[in-house]
Amino acid sequence: MKKNVVLVCVAVVAVGAIGYFAINGFPPNEEGAQGTVGAAVRHQSGQITKSDVGLDNPDLQAFMQTDVYDKITKDPQLRNVLSNQAFQQAISNDAFRQALSNEAFRQAMDNEAFRQALSNDAFRQALSNDAFLKALSNEAFRTN
Repeated sequence: MKKNVVLVCVAVVAVGAIGYFAINGFPPNEEGAQGTVGAAVRHQSGQITKSDVGLDNPDLQAFMQTDVYDKITKDPQLRNVLSNQAFQQAISNDAFRQALSNEAFRQAMDNEAFRQALSNDAFRQALSNDAFLKALSNEAFRTN
């Protein structure tokens, strides 16, 4: 008999639980407890257009698209020259920049013999000699 009382009690509790969840719903349906079952809401924006991108210097941009620029950026020797302190000082010197803009100087630098003379220690010492420089500036010396 004790067994029947326990089974009846279990049956009554089970019927009560089924009735409770049938009325209130299972799982409990509270506002704000739904989770992320639906599709995610992501940021959406329009496609970028030409008017969205402004170029301050179109010539620079065009140069950066060339093969020359590509070779310059990948050349380790040029990178070493540009990072050289002596070169940076020379390029910041106004007299040197004016010499680079002088057509006669550029032609002289294109001359292989002149470049070899500049690499000669004796010639460089002569260029530092005031008498030699004075002779070079003399019109009679240059015309002969």
